[in-house]
Amino acid sequence: MRLKGLVLTGICAGLAGAGIALVLASAGPRTVPPAAPEPADTPYLHGIDVARYQGRIDWVAVAGDEVAFAFIKATEGTGHVDPEFARNWREARRAGVLRGAYHYFTLCAPGAAQARHFLAAAGDLSGTLAPALDAEHAGPCRDGERVADPAREISDFMAIIERATGAEPILYTNRSFYEAHLGGRVPASRYWLRSLSGQPDFGPGTWLFWQHTDRGRRRGISGPVDLNAFAGSAADLRALTVPEDGG
Repeated sequence: MRLKGLVLTGICAGLAGAGIALVLASAGPRTVPPAAPEPADTPYLHGIDVARYQGRIDWVAVAGDEVAFAFIKATEGTGHVDPEFARNWREARRAGVLRGAYHYFTLCAPGAAQARHFLAAAGDLSGTLAPALDAEHAGPCRDGERVADPAREISDFMAIIERATGAEPILYTNRSFYEAHLGGRVPASRYWLRSLSGQPDFGPGTWLFWQHTDRGRRRGISGPVDLNAFAGSAADLRALTVPEDGG
């Protein structure tokens, strides 16, 4: 995921102390109200997404800095595994961070082949957040041609992942990719939207996760990191995990 701009804090501890409940009606996405407040002024849960670009992460320090969840890059295309994935995946679990794996989708290979690659690299996903698909690639293909129908290939990827894990994948995208390739053509209800200038005002009208900055700071990470808001409570977040039997 591409990095962006604001440093935002997590949930204010005083909310819990004041007895304010942070509960939504369900674990699904919700309609975004107009002129909604920024993340730091709301009771959203906050998390990060990371890849090799963050270098060596101290996950114990991360866990102590208001990080409710972390999405960790696992794979890209049909042959690449993020070199920090194995360590990040292991150390995040040891630190007690609720983690989810994500795949960076390219337009240069069939969705089914990318899904098989992701599942082989990620391994057992039981008890982790539903897998996420990062759909933003718009660049040229170094070898061969782009797929003819990106929406169909993305749908194929998501269907395979859901059958394998028993959890509907989370679909990450930005405005330009959504408008160019998705536009209601992919049967997804769990959206993770990138928007740096305020709550997302594109796409299906709902979001589950919102990537609101690429310039966040968290202890244990030496440089900037993407920060994400979750539209729900801690219980809602836990409800998004892969069944322990893997489906």
